[in-house]
Amino acid sequence: SFRPTLAHASANQLPELYDHLLAAIASPEIGHRPDRLEPRQRKRRPNPYKLMTQPRPTARTQERKSR
Repeated sequence: SFRPTLAHASANQLPELYDHLLAAIASPEIGHRPDRLEPRQRKRRPNPYKLMTQPRPTARTQERKSR
């Protein structure tokens, strides 16, 4: 919502508008959410392929033999 105002503002108005923008971004607070716990974690391997556990040349040789 600040984009049109910032686009048409003069250089003198920008510092004050940036202060208002930052205040607007920081003002919303998340309410109390009891029993809400979401641990930040990544899955080890998000795709279905196996991990490469041997050197690449060895893996390539085995791949050629299996074809």
